[in-house]
Amino acid sequence: MLQYWTAVLTEAAIFSVLALGIDMIWGWAGNFDLSAYAYFALGIYVTMVLTIGKPRPPVEYVLGLHLPYLVAVPLAVIAVVAFAALIGAVALRNLRDVYFSITTLGAVWAIYYLVENFTPLFNGYNGLSGLTNPMGGGLSYSQYTYFFFGFCLLALFLVYLIVMRLSKSPFGRMVRAVRDDERAAAVYGRNVFWAKYRTYLFGAGLAGFAGGLF
Repeated sequence: MLQYWTAVLTEAAIFSVLALGIDMIWGWAGNFDLSAYAYFALGIYVTMVLTIGKPRPPVEYVLGLHLPYLVAVPLAVIAVVAFAALIGAVALRNLRDVYFSITTLGAVWAIYYLVENFTPLFNGYNGLSGLTNPMGGGLSYSQYTYFFFGFCLLALFLVYLIVMRLSKSPFGRMVRAVRDDERAAAVYGRNVFWAKYRTYLFGAGLAGFAGGLF
């Protein structure tokens, strides 16, 4: 029973990291983004193909590296942010409200169909497997459960501190000012697009990081 609740709380910590990223995009910048879940999934997939080694037929997927987990997760975040940079550059430039949401939702479905139908990318409908106790270091399954729970709590705590510090910084205040009145913020010399774009990339990075943990 204790291991069960530990597993539940571990997932709660991971999804809390995702929620902090979504809050930056939805709450701070006021953009109703529907692609954050795709960034979460992309973080999972990229972390897997960087750590589980080469595929064995008939399984197919890209990269197939065997990097340490603590190296793979930052690389997955970078890949997610790079992908979000493309979507954000298009969606945030001229789209607002429901049009922004529809565009990001379209991006989610495009990723969904690509991953499922292009088998050499992430093994299609069969998905990926093989990542077990990436930081275990010889720990038993029960010991690793508690170890990873502590690791996720630490990650959540650090992310929370960073997000709260950003929220109280001049940057955070500027983003909320842009959310409340874009025209007034622009009159006072604020770059509306750049403020939203940076917030979008940071939120996407947190979603990718949560995916790496998951």
